[in-house]
Amino acid sequence: MMKESLNRGNYRDQLRCFAEINSVFASRSFAKEGLKQFPGVSSTIQNDLIQAIGNVISDEIRSEVDKAPFMSVQAYKTTDCAMHTQLLIIIRYVYEDKTCRRFLRFCEVSDDKSGTRLADVIAPALNSFSNTIDK
Repeated sequence: MMKESLNRGNYRDQLRCFAEINSVFASRSFAKEGLKQFPGVSSTIQNDLIQAIGNVISDEIRSEVDKAPFMSVQAYKTTDCAMHTQLLIIIRYVYEDKTCRRFLRFCEVSDDKSGTRLADVIAPALNSFSNTIDK
C-alpha cells in the first residue's frame, strides 16, 4: 500500500493556513463537514492565479526598467532534471540607486543552441520593455 504524501503543494497549503487564521474564509472554503479540499483548487484556477501573479510581477519589473538609465541582459544555459537544455534569461538594471537583478524566464533550447536560435528566444523576452533598444 502506497503511503499518502503530506505535501499538498504550496497553493493548497497557503489556503489551509489562511483558513486557520480567517474564520470567514474557513467557513466558506471548508463549510461542508469532512470537506478536505477547497473547491477552488482546480488546476485551471491555480494556473490562472500563477499567470495573474506573473503579470503583476512583470508589470512591476517593466515599470522599474523603464525608469532605469541602463540595463544589461544575461543568458545562462542550464539542464533540467529531464536533461533538457534551457536558457535562463536575467536582466540587471539600476533602480532608485540600487542594482536589481530580475529573472525573466526559462526557454527550451534543447533542439537548437545556435546564435540565431538564442537571439530568437532572447529578443521576445525583451520586447515587452518599451525602451530596451535605447539602453
